[in-house]
Amino acid sequence: MIRPSPGDTAVWAKLAGGRRNGGRSGAAGFYILTNDREYRINAKVGSFAELPDRSRVERTTLTRKAGALQVAKAKILLVDDTKLVLELEKSFLKLSRVEVLTAANGVEALEIIRRDRPDLIFMDMNMPAMDGISCCTLLKADPFLCRIPVVMLTTAGRDGDRERALQAGCDDYVTKPIDRREFLEKARKYTESVERRGQRLICRVPVLYMVGKKVTPGVVQDISSGGVYICTNEDVRPGRPVRVAIYLPMPNPSLLELVGTIAWVNHESKPVCPRLPAGFGVEFQDLDEKELLLLHTFLDAEHLRLTSEAVQAPPRT
Repeated sequence: MIRPSPGDTAVWAKLAGGRRNGGRSGAAGFYILTNDREYRINAKVGSFAELPDRSRVERTTLTRKAGALQVAKAKILLVDDTKLVLELEKSFLKLSRVEVLTAANGVEALEIIRRDRPDLIFMDMNMPAMDGISCCTLLKADPFLCRIPVVMLTTAGRDGDRERALQAGCDDYVTKPIDRREFLEKARKYTESVERRGQRLICRVPVLYMVGKKVTPGVVQDISSGGVYICTNEDVRPGRPVRVAIYLPMPNPSLLELVGTIAWVNHESKPVCPRLPAGFGVEFQDLDEKELLLLHTFLDAEHLRLTSEAVQAPPRT
């Protein structure tokens, strides 16, 4: 039996024959040993009858260092042979308190899974060496690993891919091209450590937008990977499609042309959000991997620049 390290503060319990033994009221947390894996649960022991569903349990390590209780991050494994997709998925999880692991194929994934026991896996279906279907089938046939949730990445419009993924035992699927909101909703379904809110950046960059056949200049007030707020006095209506061309002031400046929908309008005479100038919010639609990665690169670079400027700014007198 694996024993806790000397620094761990834990109560051990063993599940056998439906009985739960062990436990001490007031402990910092408790461990459960089953015949397939070890679960470390960050919860104060009240009654063992109230244990969470094992498929939703977050595996964490409770340790006391310098008098403080520390909780290890949940682990999410991303498996894809396309580096661009891996970088995109990693950018989605940037604001989440998780440890991200990556693999380029099913063979690498199985090695990492057996060594690091991730809490959730996102796996592409089509990869060299070993594809996602084969890897998932082997994973779900292993009694020690079968409870790890697997979300398969399938191609949009191919219903046969979804059927193959479900037959292989995957727990869920996400279609490509990957939608940030769908990706994070699926991740949040299996681990509460995932943050679904996107990073928003307050900035002022020039923009051209086209509603119908009319092209109008405007200014971006804030931007995220999911949408943008455009300052303008033009009369527009929610729900209408819009094309947006945004200039991103980066080391390699880029003009990004995106498609979206007008989500809401902030009229000057009757503002929905008084703190914002007149304008409207756009929700981006059908962004591809390159567009999303470019947006995330810009947001990360600007956030780093603004943080650095704030740190270096002289104190106010």
